[in-house]
Amino acid sequence: MLQMEEGQRLLCESLILEALNKGLRGQMTCATHICDLTHSPPPGPTPPPATSPTPEPQLGRKRGKKTRK
Repeated sequence: MLQMEEGQRLLCESLILEALNKGLRGQMTCATHICDLTHSPPPGPTPPPATSPTPEPQLGRKRGKKTRK
């Protein structure tokens, strides 16, 4: 951090201080996000539509051939 530009260094220092003040000491990882959500989290994935079992074909009455007289 000592080699960073002053503006970037101050930004990083304030983010680290904010994380420590929020009680994240020892819990921070590279995936940690520091933000206050003003909205609810997005909904989870939509479950796939329920599928009904495929009906088996029903055997109908066999019709005999009609004959003409």
